[in-house]
Amino acid sequence: MEVPSDWEKIRLKGIDSYVGGVITSEGDTLIFDLGWFSQDVEERDIAFEMYESYLENWKPNEEGMIPNDSTFIRAYKPHHSYQYDSIDCFKVKFVTPLDTLGGFSGVFIDSLKVDGVDVTKFNFYGWGLSDRTEKEFIAALKTISFSNSYCK
Repeated sequence: MEVPSDWEKIRLKGIDSYVGGVITSEGDTLIFDLGWFSQDVEERDIAFEMYESYLENWKPNEEGMIPNDSTFIRAYKPHHSYQYDSIDCFKVKFVTPLDTLGGFSGVFIDSLKVDGVDVTKFNFYGWGLSDRTEKEFIAALKTISFSNSYCK
């Protein structure tokens, strides 16, 4: 990946995946996650919407009652924009925030490698980026090149 010369690479230690990132010239931390459990921001949008509906629509019948899935049927309202493109040999989903409840900017790849039931995914996100940093980050993401073990 080609990034601006004043961005610094950082090393991180993951538990169940390979992680790392960069720090931008404005001090933003951009983190990638390569593994089976790398998360798609769209899933967070859905989960947030479900949680939000608990607060707005759910009233317990008795103290300590736990809501169930049928309690909060609600229209899905995303907090991010999703644009589909390709990087190297993969279809990707670029993510940018729509509103202040969003905040993630980056990319998600659903299936870098499939081995039986094991699916290796990839995400690379930043949070609350300025317009300039977001544009530089998205441009840098488009330069990612994966090894031959992924692109066959």
